[in-house]
Amino acid sequence: MRAAKEPAEPERDGDRGIGLRFDGVAHCAFKRAGGLLRRFIGAVGQIGGSVARVLIDIAGAPDESSLGPIAMSVNRLGTVYPSTEFYIEAVKKLGLIDPWNEYWDRYFKYELEPVEGGVRSRSNKDAVLEDSDYGSSHDIYPYWASLTMPVLLVYATREIMPGLGRIVRAADRERFEHDVPGSTVADVDANHYTVITVDETVAAVQRFLGLS
Repeated sequence: MRAAKEPAEPERDGDRGIGLRFDGVAHCAFKRAGGLLRRFIGAVGQIGGSVARVLIDIAGAPDESSLGPIAMSVNRLGTVYPSTEFYIEAVKKLGLIDPWNEYWDRYFKYELEPVEGGVRSRSNKDAVLEDSDYGSSHDIYPYWASLTMPVLLVYATREIMPGLGRIVRAADRERFEHDVPGSTVADVDANHYTVITVDETVAAVQRFLGLS
């Protein structure tokens, strides 16, 4: 791995107190995050400078045991459900999202499209699996060296389901903080899904961007 440059000093934006220019956030629940993360990091080389990046519980290869729950979630894609209510109840029963709140009702309703026989997720299952296959066959870790700007890794401390590991391995959480000089890691008491809806994540991003 090549040595990373020292991160640029934060830029100030007038009197608003905004410490960093922010241009990208990534969160992924695919079998492997490598495809999405590789493209996300690849864009860094084109933008460069002190543009900030926020990674929401995505950094490297997940715990192998966490792949089962992810597969359960992906398997709903492409399936026709008789109604929106039936679909949402089916997702709830997977047990991946706890606690459930109104955000998830809105999200999963938005995700649906009407089709013959009921409703179906708009997400393309083949595209999701293609990205998953790509990520599982490519090593993401060398790309960390491209993260030469300030980066926040929001780390979900809870396992995806009890006893089934995490999307960001505990060892990768420590390694990221050490190997990416401009990084900040925020531990958030949530799992890979609920980490995007809790106040702790909002507060961590605001602190990182100099908004609080």
